[in-house]
Amino acid sequence: LAISNPVVPTKYQLELDIDHTKSNFKGKLSVQLRKTNAGSFEEFQLHSKELVILQATVGGKPLSIAYDRPQQLVNFKSGAPINTQDLTLELSYIGKINGIKTYHEPTRGIFKTNFMNQQTGSSDSFAIATHGQPTFARMILPCIDEPNHKAHFQLSIKTNERFKVMSNTLPSRKMDLPETNEQLISFNETPLMNASLFGFALGDFEFIQSLVKLPQGDVPIRIFSPQQITDTTFALDTIIETMPHLQKFFGCNYPLDKLDFVLLPFLSDMAMENFGLVTVQMSHLLIPPHALNNRTTRQQVRQLVVHELVHQWMGNYISFDSWEHLWFNEAFATWCACHILEKIDNDEYWISDEYLQQLENVI
Repeated sequence: LAISNPVVPTKYQLELDIDHTKSNFKGKLSVQLRKTNAGSFEEFQLHSKELVILQATVGGKPLSIAYDRPQQLVNFKSGAPINTQDLTLELSYIGKINGIKTYHEPTRGIFKTNFMNQQTGSSDSFAIATHGQPTFARMILPCIDEPNHKAHFQLSIKTNERFKVMSNTLPSRKMDLPETNEQLISFNETPLMNASLFGFALGDFEFIQSLVKLPQGDVPIRIFSPQQITDTTFALDTIIETMPHLQKFFGCNYPLDKLDFVLLPFLSDMAMENFGLVTVQMSHLLIPPHALNNRTTRQQVRQLVVHELVHQWMGNYISFDSWEHLWFNEAFATWCACHILEKIDNDEYWISDEYLQQLENVI
């Protein structure tokens, strides 16, 4: 790790309070720590950017808090050596929700967009989501935000009762809070994963769903969109068709309990392969039926969908230890998508305009 720490997180338990009318969010975090060497210690660091830590303790002992803003670090220090079996960091903090109104604004950390409700004609609908890759997870929670470190994540979110709420895994519990018109959603614990792949989305979404039949059992598949949800049917059919081929190709079961695609009005990177929660700029997958008559359009959609599916195995389940290898992660996903689709579609993907254009952009 770039951070030289006497401890590393093994599990993050995160509780978020997100009010779509406000520009900040509240967080409570419980982090299980593991020592990296014997003996006691007095201080350690986590990545943190634009977060304000209100208080922190380890094993019930209060910690002092100091920020290294240029290095995007927060330093926790005890007044005495820490040598306890209860290595649990408890902290509360406040973070920023970035408002996005145009394509020129970067979608980093937690961001929100309001958009027009097609029934009322008012711009009072919201989409709130996250983007953590490569180093923006530290804008969501204090963590070790490096590709060669993995931990488990368990998320709970309190937010408006009308919103759909999605994260990396399926919900384990939902509690209605009628006195405040809110809901509290808790999610299953994730497999080991990089902090950059942690994510959630919530807001005024419609969705369609189905199941993909895999040898280990049926996996729920959902696509969420702020509008025109029926125009995502082709993308959903592509997911259901190609996931079994990818699982057979990798010789490894799909490692999560579901897969969601969430379409967003704005997303700087156009698509992001969060583990079990792929986010996509919505114009890429909202394809009306008449547009599917175009072969190039069909190829583009299928390549994008399968590219993001490849990442669930290569890049997410199996990860690289440095951002220096990100180019290979993306290049492999492009190659593998074309390889799988050529076998399924019996089409000339290797000489298609879509593949050659991607190759030209890389070169």
